[in-house]
Amino acid sequence: MRTMGEHRSRGSRSRLVIGAALVSAVLMIGAACSSSSDTTITGGSAAPGASTGGGGSPATGEPTKVGVVASLSGPAAEIGKAQVAGLEVARDELNNSGGLLGHPIELVVKDDGGDPTKASQVMRELVDQTSVKLVFGPTLSSPTLAAAPIAMEAKVVEFSTSVAPELSDTAKYPTFFRVSPSAALQATTFVNYLKSAKLTKVGLLAVNNALGSSNIEAIKAGGKDTGIEVVATESHESGAVDLSTQMAKLKSAGSEAVIVLNTATPDQVAAVKARNQIQWKVPMLGFSTMASPAVVSAVGAEGMDQVYAGQVAKNFTGTPPKQTVDFLGKMRTKLNQNPLTADVTQSSVGYDSLKMMTAAVNGAGSMDEPEAIVKVLEEKSPWKDSVNSAFQYDSKSHNGPTPADLVFAKANGFKDGIYELAPNQ
Repeated sequence: MRTMGEHRSRGSRSRLVIGAALVSAVLMIGAACSSSSDTTITGGSAAPGASTGGGGSPATGEPTKVGVVASLSGPAAEIGKAQVAGLEVARDELNNSGGLLGHPIELVVKDDGGDPTKASQVMRELVDQTSVKLVFGPTLSSPTLAAAPIAMEAKVVEFSTSVAPELSDTAKYPTFFRVSPSAALQATTFVNYLKSAKLTKVGLLAVNNALGSSNIEAIKAGGKDTGIEVVATESHESGAVDLSTQMAKLKSAGSEAVIVLNTATPDQVAAVKARNQIQWKVPMLGFSTMASPAVVSAVGAEGMDQVYAGQVAKNFTGTPPKQTVDFLGKMRTKLNQNPLTADVTQSSVGYDSLKMMTAAVNGAGSMDEPEAIVKVLEEKSPWKDSVNSAFQYDSKSHNGPTPADLVFAKANGFKDGIYELAPNQ
């Protein structure tokens, strides 16, 4: 979650090509989450048999509004809708166990479409018109860079899946908290995996936006210290259907592996298909969303050979901890999928974020003391009971996930919410 890039759609043809492949993975998530630009989601009851996340009485009185800025439309809609689904599950549990300072939580969800201008606009609406004190989102990096200064000016506590390195500055962004790995951490995991696989020459295929550019520089810097050489870099606009020209150039440069710096499903599908089209049998590494069932379905399981998803939460591999097992059960109920056919790792960061926000506000005893809320978030770290990762925050860093939380998984190794580990780990 991660998550975690930003994308602009280019034409309807690429969407139509993969539309059928997306249906099975996102149908239930899409039905559960509104795609309108301004949606108020009032509290509800927890699913039958689900844990309420606490032992208190149900919340009562005037609802407390929590803002959500998510990509509910555009190429990253799968990610945004999954995050909102997780927020909804957490909201229902929390409202049945005391809510925010005894008041029920009301989610005010706004769609930024993955667009920075729209993200800053809806963040301004949430801050000035709705007067929220807590916000989840935006989903993507460029929109977050545009919207976060508005939240910081108003001293709003903000959780986001942006990877942008600028947001690591706690002096400039004191109430910003990351729930996806930063670009620096993502680069570290890529470089370490290449080293363990004894691959020393890598080509980068990057989307032309903040996600791509920040990771290019981070990987180049990390590679210098470990003997990993970036032999070629190719960029593209989001929505490009045919990436075979860029892939051929990476091959000609002598790349032993390719890293795809993109999180939009259509772009990831285009990248894998391009590698297969030129019949190039090399490992392809990507972000956690590379292992999305929607990507695998669009490409075909056989075409995903040697495709590995990085920064997958370790809690969603092997034998998950109890809180993750319980969460998978809740998502089966939420999405009416048993077994799960949709990836719910992005749902888990939405779920964890609202849980941490609520615990921090209740610990601080007030919605109006952001410094006290931040202090609780830092002092309660690491958040070991979180579903996704043991998020770590302190006065110097609000970057959340650590290297110990992240692994690589086989992109075609998804089964009922759990991923199979990639080799060389």
